[in-house]
Amino acid sequence: APARAPRTSPQDAQRTALAAERTALQRKFEAGKLGRELLRRLTLLTDRHLRLAWKSHQMPGEIALIAVGGYGRGQLFPRSDVDILILLPASPDAALREKLEALIGTLWDIGLDVGHSVRTLDECFEVASGDVTVQTNLLESRLITGNRDLYRRFTRKVQQSIDPAMFLSAKRIEQQERHSRHQETNLEP
Repeated sequence: APARAPRTSPQDAQRTALAAERTALQRKFEAGKLGRELLRRLTLLTDRHLRLAWKSHQMPGEIALIAVGGYGRGQLFPRSDVDILILLPASPDAALREKLEALIGTLWDIGLDVGHSVRTLDECFEVASGDVTVQTNLLESRLITGNRDLYRRFTRKVQQSIDPAMFLSAKRIEQQERHSRHQETNLEP
């Protein structure tokens, strides 16, 4: 009997596809064919793979997957972590916690270096109060997939909860502290 090729799981296929697509983008970039377009294409590629994983895990319709930070802005750099927020309308029960853990495991298994948080609306703003870095991440968000109404409530609450003058002042202080800690180092913006 002929030897059978080993079966590949959907995760294996997705990991292989993601790696190949990243390599193709890297080659185009190195050949001078992409420039800044690389960041947008990496973002779109990552969005697609996140949606595939989300769908394969049959995530409930009442929750939302949100990109935050630089990834939320649509500027994903090569080798940057993929910052995501899984937004819940209420605290998860044991079954949902298990589903979420499996999803995060899959994201790592397919080759996405995810920085993730799983929070309710209220938890987002408890963590953000007084933390300008978290506030910035929440401001730079966009819905990847999931519940649009929950995401709309989230964005409204972000806008209502941040005082622009206080936020700008805190960002200025944050920047000065960062520069004083890393005097000789060229820091990312």
